[in-house]
Amino acid sequence: MIENEFRNWKEDFKIADFNKEFKAVCLYIPHCENEPKVWKIAFESEHDLNHTFTLTMNDLKATELLIDG
Repeated sequence: MIENEFRNWKEDFKIADFNKEFKAVCLYIPHCENEPKVWKIAFESEHDLNHTFTLTMNDLKATELLIDG
């Protein structure tokens, strides 16, 4: 999902090693009383230090991406 959105800025963008290129900076996990469990994780990237990439997750599936910066 991040790679597809990033291609709007850099047409040939490709993530080679996610663990080296992206760093988790925020994790939001609610009480998880309902199904599906909706939570968020945000990353910073060496590719764009001015933006944060926040994924909304339903259980373990990414459903939304917010790029903020």
